[in-house]
Amino acid sequence: WDSLICQVPTDHQMVTVRFAPPDLPHIGKGRWSWPAGLITDTTLVKRTIDLGMTLQDTLETLTPRSEDHNPQIAWLSFKTSINQVAKDVAKTHLCKINQRIRTLSKDLRRIANAPDIDTSE
Repeated sequence: WDSLICQVPTDHQMVTVRFAPPDLPHIGKGRWSWPAGLITDTTLVKRTIDLGMTLQDTLETLTPRSEDHNPQIAWLSFKTSINQVAKDVAKTHLCKINQRIRTLSKDLRRIANAPDIDTSE
């Protein structure tokens, strides 16, 4: 159960319930995907381009192919690196967004509970 401030102007609060029967199968966390807002982040794009240039140099100088040194391993390393960079950037963006949401919710609660507000409308 949770009680939240409703976005529609009212004197009520919205009540939410999360219903999860105990006999349902477990659903894992799934696969991670880039948040759409990160595609336009210039810092992330520059870091991805730098990692791509490093991958390109690695592929061009990769002459003796072996189990440990081949294009597939280099590509896997590149994908892992850019995913980690994207997760780090997403974490900083989400921290800023969550802080803004907390501030606005705090202001909304303060205003809604203010004793000098006229509720006779």
